[in-house]
Amino acid sequence: MILFPRNTFEGLTILGAVSLFSFTDFTYTATNILIGSYIFWIWRTRHERGYLFLKPTEIDIKINLSPSSGRCVENKVTRTLQDFGLEPVFLHKEIKGPVITRHLIRTQKGVQIKKMPEKDIARDLGVKSIVFSSNAGKSLISVDVPNKQRELVVFDDLLKTQEWLDAHKNMKLPMITGVNVVGKPFIFDLAKMPQLIVAGTTGSGKSVYVNSMLLSLIHSGKPFKLIISDGKGEDFFPFYRQSKNLLQNETAKGLAVEVEDMIDQVEWLKTEMDNRFSGSSSKTIPIVYMCDEFADITMQDKDGDIENSLTRIAQKGRSANIHCIICTQTPNSDVLSKTLRANIPSRIALTTGKGKESEIILDQWGAEKLLGNGDALVKIIGSGQVERMHGALITKAHLKALVK
Repeated sequence: MILFPRNTFEGLTILGAVSLFSFTDFTYTATNILIGSYIFWIWRTRHERGYLFLKPTEIDIKINLSPSSGRCVENKVTRTLQDFGLEPVFLHKEIKGPVITRHLIRTQKGVQIKKMPEKDIARDLGVKSIVFSSNAGKSLISVDVPNKQRELVVFDDLLKTQEWLDAHKNMKLPMITGVNVVGKPFIFDLAKMPQLIVAGTTGSGKSVYVNSMLLSLIHSGKPFKLIISDGKGEDFFPFYRQSKNLLQNETAKGLAVEVEDMIDQVEWLKTEMDNRFSGSSSKTIPIVYMCDEFADITMQDKDGDIENSLTRIAQKGRSANIHCIICTQTPNSDVLSKTLRANIPSRIALTTGKGKESEIILDQWGAEKLLGNGDALVKIIGSGQVERMHGALITKAHLKALVK
């Protein structure tokens, strides 16, 4: 095994110490004791950090990894990572967005992201949290660091972007909710999802995020009918009750605030789906069902009938032109069962209180590290990746003006 010095100073110190001990026949002079103590300090510090003794292959990696594999540029992030023993670190690219700055770094092979002390590194960087992730298809690591000053993403501005104006024309149920990490509009077609789970803790921005979905769909002018379950009666009922897109039906209310009415909505949806398959109802007009708090229904669903109905809609609804957005601020296995989740692969996770809640939503941890106020991780069917997005701001005055 080799004591591999990190710099010239350490190397000369060790070399001097060895020479001194050799030529003084191990006489215990004050100088010997001083240098011996320094060697012990180097040994203890580097041993605690786990890189005192390096295997030959690790030394080769350290020597052979050159700046050509990434720009040999340092910044506060790379220096902090080096303080925690991750060496060498090369900054490949720095991407600044409205909310975070993504640092793409290259380091030696074999680094396990899960073992990085993210909380300690965030503390030394002076930020609330950081997120490490693999960069798919490249041998790079992404380090997302919050900006000192967060830029507002305004929903009205998104509706004026050329990306939205071009994209929504070719979509069946177009929606825009915010921007990605570099500030580009995040646009998707609900018809291709075709069902969606949206979850996050109280104050994460879930209701605003869902409002941006519905408002953008209304703004697109595409034909559809809307059914809303709003248990609180605050975030949707005051704004959508006069919407021309709201379902008008004698059997089920288009906008429900009472649990009994919410259950009637789900039962009507299941019946309507069956009628569309049998040909007794037209499939022409899409139906979008949004439940703001699914826990309100599951608490009353003692026999599991409502969950079974929604699971069936999730399985077959796409063919009947019926699409569901299931939301909750209590993402646990009692509210979002394994069976229901298995049939709704598209997910959006806003900030969660625990990593386990993130796992319920996304099948992986990560949402517990988000920054709130619409910061989200998105997993869309077919993509195979989780992407970070930032939700847009919608004021109540703007909400009233947009809902028709």
